[in-house]
Amino acid sequence: MSAPRVLLVGNEPGMVQSVNAVLADHLYETETVEIGSQAIMRLHRTPVPDLVLLELSNDNGKGLQILQEFRQIRPDVSWWKQSVTEHRIV
Repeated sequence: MSAPRVLLVGNEPGMVQSVNAVLADHLYETETVEIGSQAIMRLHRTPVPDLVLLELSNDNGKGLQILQEFRQIRPDVSWWKQSVTEHRIV
């Protein structure tokens, strides 16, 4: 059985590195991309991630737009969005 694949999408290097380290310690296979076209392009490739962690803080609204595009491209993938004020599975 292969390790679950997690795609980390964010622009805050410290946050992305911290989450990546925690996931790696728990044997998740991780990949990181910045918010923007790179993240959208990644969802068109295989293997498809099992979970996407999307950072919404300090993104000038791009994160919500990316989330909407992600949902259209990959409605079968689970998403976790993070913002300064809330954390929830969407």
